[in-house]
Amino acid sequence: ATDRGVYVSHDGGANFRVVRSKVMQDRFISRWYWDKNNPDLLFAVDTYEVLLSDDGGKNFESVFAAGGEIRDVAMSGDTVLISTSEGLYVVGGEGTRHVLQKSDILGAAGRPGGGIIAITKDTIWWITPDDRTIRVASTSSTDPYMRLVGNESVAWILSKHAGLPIGTPVAR
Repeated sequence: ATDRGVYVSHDGGANFRVVRSKVMQDRFISRWYWDKNNPDLLFAVDTYEVLLSDDGGKNFESVFAAGGEIRDVAMSGDTVLISTSEGLYVVGGEGTRHVLQKSDILGAAGRPGGGIIAITKDTIWWITPDDRTIRVASTSSTDPYMRLVGNESVAWILSKHAGLPIGTPVAR
């Protein structure tokens, strides 16, 4: 995505063509996700929406509109975790659940057994499979949490001064 539109390549980046789609006009795409098993399946994330293309980027449609600014999107099995300034949206086969409403969620990752770990700038949250929320840890204003990255096996919480591993120990 550029200030001149969205470009797509079908030859590994040797050539690009502009996507001529009214849905994609005037969008700021902050993240792209694609299915490694189906290269025609693309997700584009802008400030307030998630868009889907199932034809390799020729056409896009809005598939999710957030109640706040989208901070991050993570996949966990068949579930999509959408972190927003107004809470965490858990989108899966059973519909959409909105947890930690009115919290500015910076990131989330699925955990084995169906739970979710999520962060705000000052709190680590555990969300149980039945959507109970448990405050796991807090930090000070001088070392805020900034990002959560990872998957069900291992995740990292990045703060201003440290990286905290969550899950399976990493061999060194």
